[in-house]
Amino acid sequence: MRKMKRLMAFALSAVVMLTTVNMPMVTARAQSEDVASIAEAEKKVEKVEIQLNKDTFAPNDLRDVAANVKFKVSYDDGTGGLLSSLKTNSNDVQDEFQNTFRIKIDDGDFWYSNMKGPGEHTISVTGSDGTVYGQTKFNFGKIDAYEYDKLDAAGTEIDSYKYYEFTVEHISKVNWSVEGVENPDNVVRVYKNKEYATGSYISMDRGASLFYPGRTYYMMASLGKNSTGDGFVDKYKVSLDIDVQKLTAQKEGIHIVPSEAGETYCFSFYPPSMGSYEFWLLDSNKKEIIGDFDYYYSNVTDMDGNYISGWSWTSSQSVVNLKTNVPYVVSFADLNPDKTYYVRITKLMEPDSVVITPSKTDFVVGMEANYFKDAHIEFTDIYGEKTIFDDLTGYSLDEDAYRDIYIYYSMNGSDRKSLDSTKPMDTVGVMTISLMYNNNVIGSFDLNIKPFDQVDIPEVKSGGNPNMPLYRLYKFISPVEGTVDITSDAENVYFDIYKFENESFVELEADSKLEAGETYYCKDVHRQGRKPYEANINLTFDGKAKLMGVKITGFDKTLYDLDTAMLTDDRLDKMKSAIRYKLVYSDGSEVDDSNVPADVDVLVKLEKDEKSGLIAKVSCGDLSDELKIAFKAPSDAPVVTFSGNKVRLGITGEDQHVYQFKAPVTGYYGLEMRMTGGYYGCYSSFYSSSELVDQPDVDMNQRLVKAGETYYVCIFAPGRLTNVKLVCTPQLTCATTTADGSIAVSKQVGTGEDAYYQIEEEKIARIKSVTLAATSYTYDAKAKEPAVTVKNSDGEVIAEANYTVTYINNTNVGKATAKITFKGNYAGTVNKTFAIKKFAAPATPRITKLENTERGITVTWTVSENATSYEIYRSVNGGKFVKADTLYIKGANKQQTLGYVDFKAKTNGGKYVYKIIAVRTLGNVTVKSAASAGVTSYYMAIPSGIKMANSAKRTVRVVYAANARATGYQIRYSLKSNMSGAKVIKMAGSKSAAKNITGLTKGKKYYVSVRSYKTVGKKTYYSVWSTPKSVAVNK
Repeated sequence: MRKMKRLMAFALSAVVMLTTVNMPMVTARAQSEDVASIAEAEKKVEKVEIQLNKDTFAPNDLRDVAANVKFKVSYDDGTGGLLSSLKTNSNDVQDEFQNTFRIKIDDGDFWYSNMKGPGEHTISVTGSDGTVYGQTKFNFGKIDAYEYDKLDAAGTEIDSYKYYEFTVEHISKVNWSVEGVENPDNVVRVYKNKEYATGSYISMDRGASLFYPGRTYYMMASLGKNSTGDGFVDKYKVSLDIDVQKLTAQKEGIHIVPSEAGETYCFSFYPPSMGSYEFWLLDSNKKEIIGDFDYYYSNVTDMDGNYISGWSWTSSQSVVNLKTNVPYVVSFADLNPDKTYYVRITKLMEPDSVVITPSKTDFVVGMEANYFKDAHIEFTDIYGEKTIFDDLTGYSLDEDAYRDIYIYYSMNGSDRKSLDSTKPMDTVGVMTISLMYNNNVIGSFDLNIKPFDQVDIPEVKSGGNPNMPLYRLYKFISPVEGTVDITSDAENVYFDIYKFENESFVELEADSKLEAGETYYCKDVHRQGRKPYEANINLTFDGKAKLMGVKITGFDKTLYDLDTAMLTDDRLDKMKSAIRYKLVYSDGSEVDDSNVPADVDVLVKLEKDEKSGLIAKVSCGDLSDELKIAFKAPSDAPVVTFSGNKVRLGITGEDQHVYQFKAPVTGYYGLEMRMTGGYYGCYSSFYSSSELVDQPDVDMNQRLVKAGETYYVCIFAPGRLTNVKLVCTPQLTCATTTADGSIAVSKQVGTGEDAYYQIEEEKIARIKSVTLAATSYTYDAKAKEPAVTVKNSDGEVIAEANYTVTYINNTNVGKATAKITFKGNYAGTVNKTFAIKKFAAPATPRITKLENTERGITVTWTVSENATSYEIYRSVNGGKFVKADTLYIKGANKQQTLGYVDFKAKTNGGKYVYKIIAVRTLGNVTVKSAASAGVTSYYMAIPSGIKMANSAKRTVRVVYAANARATGYQIRYSLKSNMSGAKVIKMAGSKSAAKNITGLTKGKKYYVSVRSYKTVGKKTYYSVWSTPKSVAVNK
C-alpha cells in the first residue's frame, strides 16, 4: 500500500502543477465575461505596438518580460494611448475605455506558469474575439548563461516562476522546506544544469537525489494555494537542509544495504576492468526484486554528477557500460526503511573466446557423464579481460552473468545437439563439446568415450569419500566377507553395485554377499528432483575381515660397516627381536608384532646378506615379507664429546655399538667399564677413517691417537656390560708457569705371555722466570727488540725453540710489550713490558740581533744543537704573540747563528717584539724548547722624496719628506759612492726635513744618503740608509 501511495504522490504532483497553470486563466476569463468587447467600443482599434526594452531575457522569466514591455494602442480616429501594465499572474490588459486585450506567448496565454525553453518566442496582443492587433519577437537565453539570486540555506524569500541558484561543497542530499506549504514538492522544483521545458532537464528529488560540488542547481516555485485554501501565493520562504554523504566504496558481489541508509542508499563503485556491469536490488533472502514497488528509481552517475544510466522499479535490473578504475556513484531511492535489502554487482561476460581444460578426458561408454566437473575454463571477453573457473558443474552459462552462452555436443563429427551433462554417451568415439555465444562457436574441446577396460576407474574406500563427482563409475575392494551399504549426502540418490565378469557388468542385489579382497563397482542413480553433481559417498561394510598379508615396518637397531665379521649367527638370533612387523587384514586393520593373536604362528629370522648387509624375514603360512637392512657408514655414528679425559657411552644390550669422536689431545685411548663375570665376549676396535688403529695387545688403554683427528670405536658387548666409558691418557701434558708437565710413554713390562704394557710419565719442569735484556730505551724511530731469557724451576734455560716472541708497540714512545708464547712441551703466554722515552728538547735559542732592512726586519738568533726547525713568534704594537713562520733546517747545521727576514714587519713606526722556539722532530715525536726572551725593534721607513742642490758657495742643500713617527734624521755624505769615510750630520725632530751641508770643496762630486731614527727610552732604532745620490759642487 505504501508503494502505491508513493506512485500516486508522483502522479498528483504533475496534476497540481497543471492546475496551478490553468486556474488563474479560468478566473481571468470569468472576469472578462462582464467586460464589453472591443467591437462594442465607440472607437475601433487599428493596431497595438509592443515596445520591449530589450530583446533577450533570462530564461522563462516572464516577470522580467512583464516589467520591460509596454503596449501602445492606436485607434481609427488617429488617437491612441498606453494599455495598462501586466499584473502578476494576469494575461489581460485594458485601455482607458475598459476594453480588454489578451496577451499571449507563442500559442499560449501570458501566464508565468506558461514557461518556454531557450530561443526565439513571439509575444502577441489579441482582442477577446481572437483578432491579433500586434506581435513581436524576443529571446529567452540559456539557464546556465545567467547568474541568479543565491539561495541561503537558512532561508530565502523567493518569487514564483523565477529561478534561484545554489551549490554544495560536498556530495550531499538536499531537503528543502517551504514555509506554510504542506507538500513542498507540489510547489518547488529543483533542476540541474538543463533548461526547463526542453524535454532534457533533470529534476532533483527532495532528500533523495545526490547533489555534487562544482555544479549549479536551480530552484523555481509555481503558484500555490494559501494556507486557508481560498487564494494563491506567489512568494515563499524556502530553507535548505544539506546532508553531506559519506559514500562507502563497494566491490563486485553481494553486499547488504546498511540499516542507517534510510529511504535512499548511495555508494561508490570503482570498476576493476572495462565492461558491462549489472546492478540488481535483492530482498532479505538475496532474491532478485522483479516488478515490485520496493524502490522508486535508481541511477548511476560519475563523481561530477554526470548522468550515466538510470532505471525505475518497472525494470528488474540495469546493465551499464563502465570504464576501468573510474569512480561512479550508484543510488537507490525510496527504499522501505523497514526492510532489509542487498545489492548485487556483477560484471557481465561478453565472451570472445574460451579455453577449456577438462579434469577428466576418458569416460566409460554408457556409464559416465558430468563432463564439466572440476574443468578449468578460461573466458576472454571482447576487452581482453580473462575470467577463470575451476568448476562449472551444471554449466548454467545462460544464467547469472553469462548471458546467451549455450553448450552443444557432437559424436564423431555428427550434427550438434544440446548437451545434457547427466546423460552418458552410448557410442564409443570422440565427443566434441562446443560453447556458443550469439550463435558463434567461441571454444570447443574433445572427450574420449571408451570401453570399460580402457578407462582408469577411481577407487572409493570404506567410510566417507567427500566431493566425489556423480554420474561416474567407481570401484571398491571389499575388506570383509559380507555386505556393503553405499549411501551419500545427496537427496534422492542411491547406488547400483556391479561385478565385472565375462567382459560385461553384472548388477548385484543390494544384499549380495561380497568376497574379501575382491574388486566391485558402483554407480549413482538419481530418482527425481534437483540433480546434484557431487556428493560424499559413504561405504559401510558388514562382515569378517581376512588376513591378507605380512608387512615388515622397520628394524629398531642401527648397524655399521665395521667389524661385521663379529655378527655371528648367535648374535643375529638375539638381534631379530628388533624386527618390527604388522599383520594386514582385508578390512584395512593392522596388528603389530606386539599383539599377534595366539592362534597365529609367525616365523621371524635375521640373516646375513653378503651384498646388502642383513635380511629381515617374517612369514605366516604362505604370506611373507622381507626387508634388506644396509649397514650405515661409520660417519653416521653418534658423536661423543670428551669432558676432561672421559666420556660415558650409552651401551646396553648384546649389540654392535659404534661411536665417533674427535681426539681432544694426542694420547692413549681405551675403554673403562664394569662387567660381571669377566670380560669374556667383549670386543672393541678403533678406526681412523676405515683404517684399523694398531693395538699392541689386548690392553684396552693402549691405542695411540692424534689430537684433532676423527676416530671410530666399535664395541661388541654382552648384555652384562655396564658403565662403559671412553678414556684418554694424554701423551703430553705441557708445563706452564704454575705447574710441571709430563710426557706419557707406553712401555712393555715383562716378556712372553706375562708381558703387559704400562704408561710411564716423565716430568717437565715448570716455567719459573722470563727476563728482558733491557727495560728502557730512548726513542729513535727504530723498533726495539730486547733479548728474552726463559728459565725453568730447575734453573735451566729453556731453549728458544719452545717459545716465540712477539713485540708490540715497540717503536713509538710509550709502554712496549714483549709477548712470549710457549709451544712444544710448554703452554701459556707471558707478557713483559719495557719503556721507550722521548729524547731531550733542544736548548733555548737567544736572539742576538734585530735589524731594519728595506724588505722588513731581520731576526738573528743562536743555533740550538739537534734542532730540526725554529718557530718565529711576533707581537705587533703590544698585541698577542702569533707564530709568524717556521724555519726548517736541512742536514747538519754548523753555523753559530741563523737569520730570518720578516717581510710583513714594514709598518712605519711599528713596534715589533720577537721570540724564537727551537723544535726537534724525529719520526712521529716532536719536542720543543722554551721560548727565547723577547727582543723589541721599531721599524722606521727610509726617508723618501730626497732632493739635493748646490744651493750656495761650497754648500749643498738636502731636502726630504718628513716622517711624523721619527724622532729625527741622520744625513751622511762622502766623496766615494760606497760611502766610505762618510761624515754624519744628526737632525733632531720629526719635522726637520731640510739641511745645508757647508764647507764642501768646489769642483768635487759628493754622495749623500739619509735615514730616520726613533728613540725609545735609552735605545735608538734606525731605518735603512737611503740609496746614495750624487751632487756636484760647482760653486
